[in-house]
Amino acid sequence: MMRPRLVRRMSTTVNRSWRAGILIGLAALLAAACTSEIELVPENRPLTPESLEWIEQLEAVEAQDRYEAAQALGEKGPEVELAVPALITALSKEEVAGVRWGIIWALGRIGPAAPGVLDTLVTALSDPDDHIRHEAARALGTMGPSARPALPAPDAASGDRNSAVEEAVRLAIESIG
Repeated sequence: MMRPRLVRRMSTTVNRSWRAGILIGLAALLAAACTSEIELVPENRPLTPESLEWIEQLEAVEAQDRYEAAQALGEKGPEVELAVPALITALSKEEVAGVRWGIIWALGRIGPAAPGVLDTLVTALSDPDDHIRHEAARALGTMGPSARPALPAPDAASGDRNSAVEEAVRLAIESIG
């Protein structure tokens, strides 16, 4: 059986103070976890400083900067669900269709568990821009059965004037079930 490097190192080293320091550190970590001072598997992770910077950038002057912020948050997926209110607010103020598309994409990647995501995607199904409606339908479809509360809205949007959007809505309805 292969032992972890730390265990091998502790059993072969002659420096007892080094060994004692590691053991004390591990004991302190275990004690903190047992007294709930730290969470080994956080249920609702706080946003990282990097994510907070991306949230700030959602209000940047340049559209490209706002788009990049939305994309960066979306790439993090569900771990940034606390960013959803900022994304929804940014979407409500956004005039540039490309940035709105990026925000819709990000919300789709974060997923339906975050409050407000499904309602926002359903609202986006009636956006004047074809690309936004297409991405909203695609995002709902990728959520599968988790997006079932939104099902009446994609069904109502199934007669879209754009055939690509109509196909995305059809696929979303199939995926949602």
